[in-house]
Formats: sequence, C-alpha cells, structure tokens
Amino acid sequence: MTEKHSFSNVFAKTAYAKKTRFFSVLATSGAAEQARLGIIVAKKNVRLAVDRNKIKRVIRETFRLQQEALVGLDVVVIVKKNFDTLDAEKQRLPLLLQQISKAAKCCKK
Repeated sequence: MTEKHSFSNVFAKTAYAKKTRFFSVLATSGAAEQARLGIIVAKKNVRLAVDRNKIKRVIRETFRLQQEALVGLDVVVIVKKNFDTLDAEKQRLPLLLQQISKAAKCCKK
C-alpha cells in the first residue's frame, strides 16, 4: 500500500489489532483479494536510515511468508518508540500475523 487513502482506511476501519512493546499491527478487510502491507517506521522512533530499512526488509519478508494466510486483508505494521533489538522482535511478528489471520477467519464464518 502506498496511497494515503489505503492507510487511512485501515486506521478508520480497524477490524483486527494486535500490539506488542515494539509493534502495532492493524488490519481490516481489503477490496483486493491479495493481502496488502503498509509499514510505518518513523524517523523519530528509529534514528538511522540503515536501521529503518533493515526493519522494513524483515517486516516485508515476514509478511511475504505469511501472505497466503492473510488473503483479503490490508495490514499496517507500525514500529513504536525505543525499538532496540530486531532479533527478538523478529520472532514475534509472525505470531502477530497468525493471530490476525485466525481472527479474520473466525469472523468471516
């Protein structure tokens, strides 16, 4: 997702939300059949561009591996302040995406 209205649609109509200390994952039913991802990593929260880009790469790869389970959802991942260890959080993101996928499947039935 790159359009502003796509992001605002997820914020306005959040159907599923999971939060950890360093991530917030918001999702809503999307118009497209394919799952879409939006990533927000503020410069204020993660200072170095190298670190921001690394975080985005890891989030994209995690989403790519979980994409089949998230069909029809628009997902926005927000990286919060004081994000310090990518290695520890890298393991929690797939769990958050799985939880959102299960919640979406339960609600569709």
